[in-house]
Amino acid sequence: MEKNILRSFIRKQKVQIVAKRRQMAAERLRELLFAEAEYHDASNIMFYASLPDEVPTLDFLRDECQKHRFILPKVTGPDNMELRLYTGPHDLSEGAFHIPEPVGPIFSDYSAIDLLLIPGMAFDRHGNRLGRGKGYYDRFLQNPVFSITPKWGICYDFQVMDDIPTEKHDIAMNRILIC
Repeated sequence: MEKNILRSFIRKQKVQIVAKRRQMAAERLRELLFAEAEYHDASNIMFYASLPDEVPTLDFLRDECQKHRFILPKVTGPDNMELRLYTGPHDLSEGAFHIPEPVGPIFSDYSAIDLLLIPGMAFDRHGNRLGRGKGYYDRFLQNPVFSITPKWGICYDFQVMDDIPTEKHDIAMNRILIC
């Protein structure tokens, strides 16, 4: 299946997600992360503020921001994103593509990031990730400092496929957290 066709297929399924299913996914994400020593041991975690069609992360970020330092992406141009510190809900404003983005200080010590938690449109059982099509995460994760940093994709169960199309620039995840 071509990438754009797969994105369209997933978008149609996302529209059907009801509030109760979103809440269950948020609770499942919390369970999955709390069960992992890598999460508990991580001091600096790159995460994301969820869009309405993604597994909800905003309550989790708010509840956990005193235990970990969360670093969130901010789109800064047509091909770039930077990371900024998150210290609470007051740190978010609507950014590019209507994504809640941080307004806190820029974070540039990428080697200090212990864990990368990343959204996607679809994932496969090999860890391959299909994004929204703009390539922001793939370009960002090309940085060699992230080559050994654990990368965990986060998604709903219907977003996991047996195989998805990949290209040489696509960055695979080490794990997929299925909510």
